[in-house]
Amino acid sequence: MGSSCSRISLVDSTLRTNTPLLVTGATGYLASHIIKLLLQQGYKVRGTVRSLANKDKYQFLYDLIPEKKQNLELAEADLTDKASWGKAVEGIEYIFHVASPIPPYIPKDEMEIIRPAIDGTLNVLEAAVQKGAKKVVVTSSCLAIFVGNAGRVLTEDDWSKEEVIKGNPRVNYWQKELLGNSMKRTKIKLRWLL
Repeated sequence: MGSSCSRISLVDSTLRTNTPLLVTGATGYLASHIIKLLLQQGYKVRGTVRSLANKDKYQFLYDLIPEKKQNLELAEADLTDKASWGKAVEGIEYIFHVASPIPPYIPKDEMEIIRPAIDGTLNVLEAAVQKGAKKVVVTSSCLAIFVGNAGRVLTEDDWSKEEVIKGNPRVNYWQKELLGNSMKRTKIKLRWLL
């Protein structure tokens, strides 16, 4: 987290809010960098952690910018616990959804990662809709753009090649069954994100 990061602006400089910005998965690599940048830029931040019981897992967040630690609050929320997101999102207008399951091992069943990632994102989005959030930024895996695009610089205009994805039965199953079925239940609620 070098000093060059302080020149990055994560939010429009005209954004003025007295409410904290929510960063999910606060103890993760990307989320902790986002939290540091937001604190440096003077924002109040609410970060989510799975459990507040073990301070050793999140204490480093308060040490990122010690002089601004009063601007950081943590809330307990688990991707798979739908009820926990209502409280975490309460009073929040802007959300950086960065949390995603990253087990410390390679799972035998890919569903250990896919199911909580999809359900967790939907839980955050549904809570955002219910609590009146104005904007949600959802981060994604590099697989969203990388498949079929190796060997070149990628931008926000690039997406994984559909023909390569269709040729992979595991990805095709996930795409059709899991994502399709999960999104059906929130399709109407998510229209405000378009």
